[in-house]
Amino acid sequence: MQATREMAAYFAGHIAERRNRPKDDLIGQLLEARIDGKPLDDQHLNGMLRLLLIAGIDTTWSGIGAALWHLARTPADRDRLIAEPPLMPTAIEEFLRAFSPVTMAREVVARSRRATWSYFPSRRQTAIPRCFRMPTR
Repeated sequence: MQATREMAAYFAGHIAERRNRPKDDLIGQLLEARIDGKPLDDQHLNGMLRLLLIAGIDTTWSGIGAALWHLARTPADRDRLIAEPPLMPTAIEEFLRAFSPVTMAREVVARSRRATWSYFPSRRQTAIPRCFRMPTR
């Protein structure tokens, strides 16, 4: 619980700072966001930032783990990256495409909502579909 309180205090400090000195960053965008015409309250903002932090950690370690797993199981790819370091940026893009840690995110909207960037009608499923199939190799 102590860590949760420390994280909440950390984010609360950043939220307060952005209110006093707005910036064009994630917290600044969240402060401008509206749901049903109302700004997000501090508890909502803090929860969103904590969720994004944890989600970022989870997807990062999943993506790195999948890339390492692929390289461990595919010595030819590993050897090629060692021999040709300039290929690394392209390889990273391919790892993210082929082994995406987030392939589907969906939520059913309980009641109609208007957010700054979109409108979500009730009882509709919002989804981010998987765009690419896993390669055979």
